[in-house]
Amino acid sequence: MHDYGYTASGSYGLNLSFVTGRCGTAIACGQTLSNAVNAVGQAVPYTFSGTAGEAVVFTARTSSGSLDAYADLYGPTGNNLGRAWGGNSGSVSLPATGTYTILVHDYGYTASGSYGLNLSFVTGRCGTAIACGQTLSNAVNAVGQAVPYLSAGRRERR
Repeated sequence: MHDYGYTASGSYGLNLSFVTGRCGTAIACGQTLSNAVNAVGQAVPYTFSGTAGEAVVFTARTSSGSLDAYADLYGPTGNNLGRAWGGNSGSVSLPATGTYTILVHDYGYTASGSYGLNLSFVTGRCGTAIACGQTLSNAVNAVGQAVPYLSAGRRERR
């Protein structure tokens, strides 16, 4: 660790996160987790298992503090697949079967605060069935949450 130009001194924070699923907290399909970036420079890892061809949507949204919540999605080999920020969702088709990692952090790694992180599979893995003409009541219970539903659609015979 050193200063950019080797011209200044001061305290710093150092954070290590594996982007290949080694130390993340598990997040399940349809789940919204609330947590916090507690220190400048911190990235908080989450992991989930995915299958090639599945599509996911993930959202990170700040709930308190000066944090500008960003979520980066990494594939099983550590390649960056996409980003969500400012309450906007990232949408990614998973290229391989394996463990995926989402790192939540402040945009410039300079602030802290609380956030909500949501993960939903859009390829039918975990949604609640809803039929044509049916009305379901539910609630969005956490910042950044998306609630998945599956169409009980009719298939045509050929």
